[in-house]
Amino acid sequence: MSSTAPRRIVAGDYRWGYVQIGYARQWVRDRMVLYPPGTSVEQRRWMRAWRWLPAIVAAIVLGTAFVCGYVNSALVVAFAVAIAVSVGLVIVVAERTRSIRTASVSVEGWTGPDADLTSLSNIALIRRISARLRDADSDLRDGRIDEVKYEVIWASCHTDMAQILRLTTPDKPVFERPRFRKASTQTPERRHSSALRRQA
Repeated sequence: MSSTAPRRIVAGDYRWGYVQIGYARQWVRDRMVLYPPGTSVEQRRWMRAWRWLPAIVAAIVLGTAFVCGYVNSALVVAFAVAIAVSVGLVIVVAERTRSIRTASVSVEGWTGPDADLTSLSNIALIRRISARLRDADSDLRDGRIDEVKYEVIWASCHTDMAQILRLTTPDKPVFERPRFRKASTQTPERRHSSALRRQA
């Protein structure tokens, strides 16, 4: 096993950010978060903790409930302690990741029935930028480029992605559920009478 494997598990798959793919019935969501150039290993670890924070908080609360049930202690007091610990953890992680979250660029797109052009263009942007950064990862690992060139590519991708998103900001949400017209329950005679009343 590579010596970098434990670090990658803690810090995330890529030093420049991450790409997520999620599913919801007939829809597929692609999401990319691109960190600012120069993000350190420690900062990436904090960002990973921020991503997993809901699961961590849930684990703390459920673990507290399990322990209290096992030792027959006061459940209300234990839950109060668990909530206090969770709130403190959220505050600390939010503060440690504030600068990176503010400087990061994120984009998402949905594919599925009736996917709009904005979503499709966002997905194309995700694939193009992530492919370029993965190529830079391979070039750096194989010695074809140095750290300085890698940072230049990273910065270029970050700038390009931010500029494209500013130019293509949609007037409506990226993902909008299909709308269906409610079927009318009126008979033709009632609709005709209603039309006559409106004309009068």
